[in-house]
Amino acid sequence: MKIIFIKSHQLDKKIPEMVYGCSYTLYPTPDLATLYNAAVLKKAGYKVSICKITKEDSIPPADVYFINSVILSYDSDIELGKRLKNKIVFYFGPYPTLFPEKYLKFNNHFVLRGETEHTILNTIKNPKKSQGVSYLSKGKVKHNQTAGIIENLDSIPFPLREIDHQKYYNPKLNFKKFTNVLASRGCANRCYFCVPNSMSWSRELEWKRYQKGKPPITIRSAENIISEIKEIKNLGYEEFSFIDDQFIVDKTRVLSILKGIKPLKMKFGILARADRINDRQIVKALYDAGCQYVDIGAESFNQKVLDDIKKDIRVKTIIDAVNLLAKYKIEPKLNIMLGTSPKENKKIIEDTIRKTLQLPTSHCMFSIATPFPGTEFRKVAQKNKWIIKDDDTNPASHAQINYPNLSNNELEKLNSAANRRFYIRGKTIFYQLKKLKSFRAVKILLITLINHLKNFK
Repeated sequence: MKIIFIKSHQLDKKIPEMVYGCSYTLYPTPDLATLYNAAVLKKAGYKVSICKITKEDSIPPADVYFINSVILSYDSDIELGKRLKNKIVFYFGPYPTLFPEKYLKFNNHFVLRGETEHTILNTIKNPKKSQGVSYLSKGKVKHNQTAGIIENLDSIPFPLREIDHQKYYNPKLNFKKFTNVLASRGCANRCYFCVPNSMSWSRELEWKRYQKGKPPITIRSAENIISEIKEIKNLGYEEFSFIDDQFIVDKTRVLSILKGIKPLKMKFGILARADRINDRQIVKALYDAGCQYVDIGAESFNQKVLDDIKKDIRVKTIIDAVNLLAKYKIEPKLNIMLGTSPKENKKIIEDTIRKTLQLPTSHCMFSIATPFPGTEFRKVAQKNKWIIKDDDTNPASHAQINYPNLSNNELEKLNSAANRRFYIRGKTIFYQLKKLKSFRAVKILLITLINHLKNFK
């Protein structure tokens, strides 16, 4: 049986970012959700490939097609599905998990909800009798019983990176061959606006369909992770990023991982909460192992705002974490989200921007809070009638919310001004110029800049 994981690729438009699914691409990164599922199928003996097509391209023949879909790719995925109306198609990802009925237009199309690696083999053989599947039956949508979460992540084969022939580079690192790694799934925190990485988000949305609260975090063993890093090094990768929403779950485990990958001499980055990274032993171990940046969700430097959005962190903790990373020559990359709370106003946001500019960092992503479907923020925004336009989802530049003390137009202007003030200054420009040591680096940085400008349209 020939299976193709297929994706619509529109060169003239903004490209949805697939790892998180809630923004548009600045620089492409591997779609691990696809590569994990492909690995399971390949191990079972199926012939698997990846194909990206434009509207003008003909669709290559296959027995079965899979489409990984996120909220920002929905329109193009549905159009692609129409072209495959006479074929067997399986949709998976966070948006199909949340809204299966939106994807089920034809009797031979199916939705795999939640985590899929533990059900995909049964689904291929008999989708209407497989757990976690939604499908059409006599014109009505049927939802099979959930398959639950995957308890043992070590049992899943490593992502099938060999079938993805695109070359990836991360401008936050050194512009060398790059990939992503996922060491755990889920997050224990309760930030009410949050959309985690797409695999964790699919998992969480399926869990909430049947249970209250968030699913427990599942983690891979240190040994399993170290084995994957050794494999990607053998595949020729020189750099990677851990994309866990909560990489530092357990200190002992993290130190074991870092000790195991240190001899490989690879450069990498992680995501971490400020209160988890505020530990000298962990930061030193990160530096010794080759960590070059840590992505921190700061959101705001106003305590009332942080408390209102259930961030469960102190402003001082964020600042201390940034300074500690800088001391060990690890670049702190901040994420500031404007408009997460009605307690924000122009003065508070301008103070957050000012404090960000004072910190020792040359990387910051300013964006506008978006009430994505499935989040608590969405429910609160709908209840209070803050949502003013629901068809223009672009956190980089467009505001969907309008607070009594902070309009959508003000949010867009403040966000634009924050990006200009941060990136058009000597410190940031000098930091980027220092990294331009090859033609490849110049090319990738230019592409990233073009995508950034495109995302503001």
